[in-house]
Amino acid sequence: MNISSNLTLELFNQPFLLEKRIELLFAIGRTGSMSKAAKEVPMSYKTAWEAVDKMNNLAHTPVVVKVTGGTGGGGTKLTEYGENLLASYRQLQNEHERFLKRLQELTNIDTGVLSDIGRLGLQISARNQIKGRIKSIKLKRVNAEIVLELKSGHELLSIITNSAVESLGLKLSDEVVAIFKS
Repeated sequence: MNISSNLTLELFNQPFLLEKRIELLFAIGRTGSMSKAAKEVPMSYKTAWEAVDKMNNLAHTPVVVKVTGGTGGGGTKLTEYGENLLASYRQLQNEHERFLKRLQELTNIDTGVLSDIGRLGLQISARNQIKGRIKSIKLKRVNAEIVLELKSGHELLSIITNSAVESLGLKLSDEVVAIFKS
């Protein structure tokens, strides 16, 4: 099973940066020509201009401008805003791909279960996390004592609230990660 997704940015609840439009903008940046960029993507010249017009009309400042005349003739070029959009989109796309890769790693193809999704947003160092398997759970009045058995054979006692045990769905033999402040 593969997880895939396209990254689309919207402005005023309207599609702004779609995959094909991004390809077109990159091609305009490379070629300096709408007709060459349209052929590269591929899309018709008319469709390419319509896409650029939509982006220019949605944005607070133009993304692409026509360049007329001169020694090299006319052309089409990205504005500074357009170049900044592409740089930002590249960063967003990289994060998006990292997110999809992480989701893929968390999906067990054999069971179809997405596990540990809560860990997606955590930024932690390797020094403050320990993996283990739940050996025992002792619920008390407010808190629970969770004993983890580590690969080394050592045991780690963690005290968390009873409500945390419930919301995390912890049960015996679950593999978990204990995180602590350093």
